[in-house]
Amino acid sequence: MRNGALRFRSFFLIIMKACILTFFAFLFFLSVTSAAASELDFCLDTQGGTIYVDNAGADGIYHKTKLSLFHEGEKLSWQGSVFFGGIPGEVTIPPQDYKVKLDDIYWLGAASAFHVKLAHELSTDINLLAGFQDSSCGDLYILPGSVYTQGFGGISAALNLPLDFSVNVFSYGAGLCVNNEENLKIGNADLRVFGSDFTKSWSFGEQYLHQIKTGAGFFYTDLTGQGRASDELDKSVFFPYSYMFANGSAALYFASLKAAYTLTASRCDFTLSSSAFINVWSQMEYFYKTTKKKNLLYDGSIKKDQDSFTFSNADFLLLVDAAFYYTLHQKDNFKARVFIGKDFVIPYISGKTKSLFGITPSFGGGDSGGKKSGLSAKTILLSGLSLGVKLEF
Repeated sequence: MRNGALRFRSFFLIIMKACILTFFAFLFFLSVTSAAASELDFCLDTQGGTIYVDNAGADGIYHKTKLSLFHEGEKLSWQGSVFFGGIPGEVTIPPQDYKVKLDDIYWLGAASAFHVKLAHELSTDINLLAGFQDSSCGDLYILPGSVYTQGFGGISAALNLPLDFSVNVFSYGAGLCVNNEENLKIGNADLRVFGSDFTKSWSFGEQYLHQIKTGAGFFYTDLTGQGRASDELDKSVFFPYSYMFANGSAALYFASLKAAYTLTASRCDFTLSSSAFINVWSQMEYFYKTTKKKNLLYDGSIKKDQDSFTFSNADFLLLVDAAFYYTLHQKDNFKARVFIGKDFVIPYISGKTKSLFGITPSFGGGDSGGKKSGLSAKTILLSGLSLGVKLEF
């Protein structure tokens, strides 16, 4: 049964890779055979950067590349892309406290986008996304293992209205799996996200074009999962337990606010954007059962625990992104740009939520009254830093 599950996982990944590569090969064939008639354009966008940096060094340096071809028409415009990337080496999630470590994370996927003009000042955008992710064996806090997705994907649609208003809806999902060091499955989870938002844009200026975009929305996240491990399934040194089982679920409701400003000059673009996600209401429940080993040290006792709770403490996550683009060369149909970007991630966890989960105060705000360890200037300045090159031809 386990070998059959393992073969199915390998077969699924092979099919997923084949679908993505076939999809891109088809788009490439289409571009070669009808480039003159369809006026297809190509774009290569590659970048790398840091995730988290402290005094010990960088914890996670990523790279990602996207290769796209697109066509702009009077009524229909479309774009097809393949993307891939990775985080070589070891990365800790989160950077502090529980020390879950993953090794050699990588991902591969494909995306399509369509823009359809319905009438004067009325159009729609549809975006499709599919891919998968994998990692090498790491340290999952209590045992060695790896995390991968059986697949992730989603769809988003926008209705662009007169006066630069837009209504957007989206749905994304992922199937997560956990394997032990022998590549046997010991846990799985399903993640789903649904949401909608409403945006408004303003543009002004001639020599320097200014654009301001604001939006507000609401989205829902649902996560369910379970895990099981035993001496039979896992041969590693396993603390005092011979058997563990756990399952749980979470339903999280968020309000979202966002704003962005873009300045466009002859050779330069600057963008400053921010998004805030405010927890409106959350419900969680869990159950777990453990059986200790029966030997000279442990008595083989069985322990069970389960609980469910709700909370609404206005916890939030603020994301701020700044990016500067500079055009190195532009002639005929060729354009080369470089950019530098900086991301700021600012969480706020209230004292009530910290007490509920037993979180030791570290960073991220809150009113729990404990001693807080602030982030160093090195961490603030170098974490979330990115550099990249974009070629259009």
